Amino acid sequence: MKKLIAALLLVSIIITPCYAFNIIDNLIYKQDVMRSTNKLVMVNRLTGEVKYLKRDNGQWIELTGKWKDLYQGMYNAQNKKLAGQ
Repeated sequence: MKKLIAALLLVSIIITPCYAFNIIDNLIYKQDVMRSTNKLVMVNRLTGEVKYLKRDNGQWIELTGKWKDLYQGMYNAQNKKLAGQ
């Protein structure tokens, strides 16, 4: 019985940080649709930084380099257009 409890405790210690990170990640980032490309992006709620792009196969990829600059520019232009209406 003690081994079972110890095993369950060990599994819960390993799994809990994964769920906590996911919850924190969902609080910090919001999903938004890029109207120009019709793709989902994850944007930091505080800074407005585009961080991830959802591919057609459902995977989230981190944007870096020129792709990050491209999607950040499109996102900023989209927000300026929506704010002006």
